[in-house]
Amino acid sequence: MRVLWFTNTPSLATELLSLENYGGGWILSLQKLVEKVEDLDLGIAFHHGTLGIKEINLNGTSYYAIPQPADENKLIRLIKRWKHIVEPETQIHNYLNIIDSFKPDLIHVFGSEQAFGLICEKTTIPVVLQIQGNLTVYSKKWFSGLSRFQVLRYSNIKLLLKAYGIWHDYFPFTKRALREQRIFANCRFFIGRTDWDKRITKTLSNSATYFHCDEPLREEFFKPEWISNSDKLPVLFSTIKPSTFKGLETILETAYILTIKKGLNFEWNIAGIDKNEEIIRIIEKICKTSFKENHIFFLGSIGPQKLSEQLLASACFVHPSHIENSPNSVCEAMLLGMPIVATNSGGTPSLLDNNKEGLLVQDGDPYAMAGAILEIVENPDFAENLGKSARKRAQERHNPEKILEDLLAIYHQVLSESSIKK
Repeated sequence: MRVLWFTNTPSLATELLSLENYGGGWILSLQKLVEKVEDLDLGIAFHHGTLGIKEINLNGTSYYAIPQPADENKLIRLIKRWKHIVEPETQIHNYLNIIDSFKPDLIHVFGSEQAFGLICEKTTIPVVLQIQGNLTVYSKKWFSGLSRFQVLRYSNIKLLLKAYGIWHDYFPFTKRALREQRIFANCRFFIGRTDWDKRITKTLSNSATYFHCDEPLREEFFKPEWISNSDKLPVLFSTIKPSTFKGLETILETAYILTIKKGLNFEWNIAGIDKNEEIIRIIEKICKTSFKENHIFFLGSIGPQKLSEQLLASACFVHPSHIENSPNSVCEAMLLGMPIVATNSGGTPSLLDNNKEGLLVQDGDPYAMAGAILEIVENPDFAENLGKSARKRAQERHNPEKILEDLLAIYHQVLSESSIKK
């Protein structure tokens, strides 16, 4: 069986292409599993470079670097940014050329955020789309916690004039959401992992066949186990991106409550956000206090080994997002056996049960979040029991052998159903 992946990462070819911090995460872990299957030939296509399709072969896997459109002059780029133009559909031509070159039996598209899923309209080869997030719903939550007026008012003037920054990012995001709806309408097979993405698929696609398959996590989070360190200064930890709907303002509001109203002495570390991000300044202006004054520190992007070490040294993992599908940061914390406070949003309730494997609170509610954190910090035995239950559930959910078995079964079923339809 020949399977072609379209992804947002070069995965195991990252080092070969001399790329840094390009990601890969769970897709890299999945690739390691799939490459062990003797009768499966794998191809991986991703966006990289500007000069023609670049084909690489590494350890039996074929990689196809899809060129991005060449840069025009500065004025044209500025005009395009102000028009909020998204990726041109002419890219589909490159996708089809790669399909013709690799000749797959099946195509596996990771995510509906990019244009990859549009190939469903152009090929008779069966395509299965693995849901990551959902732009259609995310766009409705873009300004949760921050109003449009506040974002515009406190945005950096230079960034606004150059058509960069959070305010401008919203408009191409909504255009990609419309493209995503078109992808869902034309795709027949989907892979998901939460009640949330299953329900969305049912409404966005009239002929969807939905399969459940969990994701393998990075190796660094399987072996170590969190141990309560209640005799030390409580360290809270979050891993989020600098997007408006990720709930960063809730972190600041929660920290303010813990500091001013409850007098808690703590430290809160955030991975995934650089200290110079625009969103930090906007939130500080809105909240009229700074992150540093409330014991919050930004670590930027850190690798999995260091991230694992930071988590193990923390008292609690906090996930404040206004909308999610199945955040791997929560899953990784569960796998380590950490006590978790997370918002009851999107697919997160499919990952853990409230008061059993973590504590769930309403998104955008810093008072409930602060209270949940205090429950964990003030009750070490309760925190430890939550962590142990979370670890047990995560070990079952992210079992690599079971995930590979499920994925291969899905591939064979998609091929079988596609053959019958023909």
